[in-house]
Amino acid sequence: MSSDDSPRVEQATEEDSPITKNLWFWAILASLIVLPAMRPCSRRVAPPPPILGEVSEVVLLDQDGQDFGPERFRQKVLLTAFLGSAATEEGELLVRALQRLAEGMEIAPEPDFMGLIVVSLDPQNDTPSELKQLATELDIDPIFRTLLTGDPGDVSEFTEHMLGRKVELGPGVWNPQLVLVDDIGRIRGRYDVINDSEGLMESFARAERTARESWEGRRGGRRGARARLKAAEGRK
Repeated sequence: MSSDDSPRVEQATEEDSPITKNLWFWAILASLIVLPAMRPCSRRVAPPPPILGEVSEVVLLDQDGQDFGPERFRQKVLLTAFLGSAATEEGELLVRALQRLAEGMEIAPEPDFMGLIVVSLDPQNDTPSELKQLATELDIDPIFRTLLTGDPGDVSEFTEHMLGRKVELGPGVWNPQLVLVDDIGRIRGRYDVINDSEGLMESFARAERTARESWEGRRGGRRGARARLKAAEGRK
């Protein structure tokens, strides 16, 4: 059989690798480049995302060995990713997506209200000390990222709750979806940033919209408190 007639699966070479045949790869790579470039040029604000449920009550451990439970999800708007630290082609692509999201957050109008969570899908090997080392290799500003691990049973329960389905755990395992959680602990969306060519841009736009909701709500709360204080003083 000639090379021209061979099935595609038998033709993979260094010149014709699976990546070069994957059109989604190029679409996603383009979005990684476009995200930070387009952010200053577009002021379109995405509509508020729906409420899909509440954040898991499971308590995990961060890279410093500190408890990370639902109360810490209620401090800012968080995009949550799921992958093991063992290097894979798809996992590297997901890491690059997270790096681009962090770059977008740095120049967003409400950067203090946004962040990234990375949950290890290999908790058996990814101890807090391992995650601390990985954190230094991610090339993401520490202000925007937190890495989580824990008991395998807890990680499995947390992941299933957040993604809405059971996910395999183990070395090199990764998941293409990011889960958006608002600053009061509600799940607001799940976005495939690997297989959906618009998933990365969509996840960022929705996170930014949710952060703006949070910022405006808190600003309104402070203004309301000041107004009530002044009214009370006027009645004295």
